[in-house]
Amino acid sequence: MLFYMHFVFIPGNHMPSGPQIIHDVRDVNTCAKRCFFDNRCVAFHYYTGLCTLYRSLNRGRPQYLFLWIKKSALEPLRKYIIKFVFAPNMHRPAGPWRPRNTENIEACAKACYLNRMCAGFEWLDGKCVGYNTVTQGPLLKRLDLWFKKRPPTGEVWSKDMPYLAYLPGYYYPISPLVTRDVPDIQACAQACFSNLVCAAFDYRARACFFFTTLEDGPNRTFIWLWEKKPSARGSNGDEHNFEIDESETFSGLLSDQLFLTYFVFAPGRHQPSRSYRLYQIFSTRLCARQCYFESSCVAFLYREGICTLYYSLKGGISGNLLLWVKRSAIEPLKQYIIRFVYAPNIYRPAMPWKPNNVHYIDSCAKTCYFAKNCVGFQWKNEICICYASLSHGLALKRLDVWLRRQPLTEEAMKIDFPHLVYAPGYYIPAPAKSYFRIRDIQMCAQMCFETPACIAFRYSSRTCLLFPSLDSGLSRIYIRVWEKRPNSRGLMTVGVYIMYFLFVPGFHSPSGSKIVQYVPNLNICAKSCYLDETCIGFGYPDRVCVLYHSFAGGTRTYIYLWVKISNPGSNVHPDISRLAIIVGRYRLIGEEKPLKIHDKRACVRYCFSNPRCVAYRYDLTGCRLYKGYEPRSDYPITIFFRRPALLLEERERLPVFASPSILFGRYKLYGEENPRHIHGQHSCAVHCFRNPKCVAWRYKDSVCKIYKSYAAGKEYPVTSWAGIETFDPAACSGVNSDSL
Repeated sequence: MLFYMHFVFIPGNHMPSGPQIIHDVRDVNTCAKRCFFDNRCVAFHYYTGLCTLYRSLNRGRPQYLFLWIKKSALEPLRKYIIKFVFAPNMHRPAGPWRPRNTENIEACAKACYLNRMCAGFEWLDGKCVGYNTVTQGPLLKRLDLWFKKRPPTGEVWSKDMPYLAYLPGYYYPISPLVTRDVPDIQACAQACFSNLVCAAFDYRARACFFFTTLEDGPNRTFIWLWEKKPSARGSNGDEHNFEIDESETFSGLLSDQLFLTYFVFAPGRHQPSRSYRLYQIFSTRLCARQCYFESSCVAFLYREGICTLYYSLKGGISGNLLLWVKRSAIEPLKQYIIRFVYAPNIYRPAMPWKPNNVHYIDSCAKTCYFAKNCVGFQWKNEICICYASLSHGLALKRLDVWLRRQPLTEEAMKIDFPHLVYAPGYYIPAPAKSYFRIRDIQMCAQMCFETPACIAFRYSSRTCLLFPSLDSGLSRIYIRVWEKRPNSRGLMTVGVYIMYFLFVPGFHSPSGSKIVQYVPNLNICAKSCYLDETCIGFGYPDRVCVLYHSFAGGTRTYIYLWVKISNPGSNVHPDISRLAIIVGRYRLIGEEKPLKIHDKRACVRYCFSNPRCVAYRYDLTGCRLYKGYEPRSDYPITIFFRRPALLLEERERLPVFASPSILFGRYKLYGEENPRHIHGQHSCAVHCFRNPKCVAWRYKDSVCKIYKSYAAGKEYPVTSWAGIETFDPAACSGVNSDSL
């Protein structure tokens, strides 16, 4: 469970009191958990392993803190900030003014709210700026803006819709579909959400305006916009109360939005040929979907409802085209645009130059790629500009720049991580947590991915820096970071299938391998394994997708391995009573030797009751626990993926959570139901995972029970799918899983 979701991160001047300091806390989420279950705790502060809990938000000495405040304690204090919605976007601001005595964001919100002329405000670097308008100014400007929740039309948004994002700003919409006599904004929202081709909507004067795309129109227009998020669920996991089939809506919406990730947007001079036109296509995403499923289609062009598919990139009439090229078609041709990543941001550019005889974007990319001093390029108005530096210039400037995928001073990513984006630039980062002697950038990426509080990371000289924030620090600096893609800001979510795999690099002995041809990226390779019931893991070396059907019997070698932790339609393996075994060599870190542990079973229990324990060993010297591990040659360790039976002797009694994010512990379960025609643990588990209201299941005495909600308590020791347990084969030889 992500306990920090029950808190609001508010850096600034605070006066908390009643501190309780806890040492050696693993991460922000663990600190949040301690505060969440302490009824007296109203806020906490976390920094490099120190967790400070506070019992009051006042009566303390004033100090600047990166404070997390419990939402239940914050509501009385959030009288004004809750009347605004955060909507960063391109705006035309005018009438700026700076209110006085605004020491924090709540005071800034209050000043804007009480001023009838104020349309919104920006809180940046501890300064408050209000704006009388964000639509009538002379210049477009990006603002991290807070809008009043009441739009100028007078329509009030009476309740939050977690699957919608309020994103007013300037867009390029095509002509909207208009529905008249709509009673309120909620009805408009429901109609848009139920319509798969509706990407966003605007509501005014009892009329609902549906937009199928926001990027393909001829003119830039300001819209008071509500944009649909790519998931039918909100970021907090709450369900909406519309009477529609959520699963069908979710799959249909998500599939349309994902297909653009399999293409590279390469505007410029091209010579495509052998085209085919499709009419009445509502958006770029739907056009991408048509090309994706047409195996011979290599590129497409979308304009004003017409989708043109191309079956060759050569032989046609040369022209400037806003072309989307399929990655699988680009990569065999060794084009150079795929060696760069599009990273628009704030930079300090220096030493620019314009190469000659460059007529299209790939030629610009090729020129930069072969110039050793070129770190990136910009392609704008058919002009190529290369830069020798983006961090040593005299002035800050926003650039739509393409950066080398391999940073000049850092190790390259050996595999694609679809949930990450390379986004160097100027940021105001909060203090990062440092990890030393990290083997490679892949391991650093995985550490960030598995840490809920990490939103970005940097890897250099075997040091991994995990950043909890990029906009709440004290000073602006240039950093080369890999950033997690946002999951809840109205943007596309990628890497759907990769989430069902665990990244386990190390020495393995796989066999029964199968090579899948023409796989453009890691996520499609994951999809191939996910949909193949006989596949238990895969690798993607040098962009070759290799599916494995066994982890024993093959030649021992070091592999960047992804292991399946669930099957289609459920989050369990067909044979639920056994453990999947993977052998690798690892170095165990942070050894502890607990007292009064006299057998292996007690050692197992002690490890799982300790949230900091990731592995244990039990031999003649006793029980030893470990806080971390990394791929090394120190120990030949067998990894067992946690199943519902963490404590195997209790597997017929323990309930099991449906979500892999809920931590192992003791809980109370509510809303019990007994579904019929269930015969066995596997059927019970599948029934729960296919029921959107089921949060946990239990199979005992041949009876399946499912539950709708849970709370912290001492009734059941409930297991989950999170984590791994490790055993030393030397200490466990001759012992089967049922005797552990």
